[in-house]
Amino acid sequence: FESPDQTGAVLHSTRSLLDYKNYIDKYKIPTYEQTCASNPLTFEKANGYMYAHTYIEFIKQKYDWDTVLELLKTQDYKKCFGKSKKKIYDEWVEFIKTAYLL
Repeated sequence: FESPDQTGAVLHSTRSLLDYKNYIDKYKIPTYEQTCASNPLTFEKANGYMYAHTYIEFIKQKYDWDTVLELLKTQDYKKCFGKSKKKIYDEWVEFIKTAYLL
């Protein structure tokens, strides 16, 4: 891949487990603190944008699409999930490790 942006685009379109595995091996999962960064450059440098689609996929699969939309509207994790943002982050990391065979 030429750049991380191209990697993310190819990964999202092909969804091959081997591609995901290689992607995750090459680009570390952002820490909780990095996912909370208010600076878009900090978030980008932590690979946040490259993993964003997996976060939506996780919420959609574990909860439902309406929950994804409600979270986008409210940004209120307690209201949407009955859990903290950190707890959802931890579940998402486990989802990545399980779904993409780490």
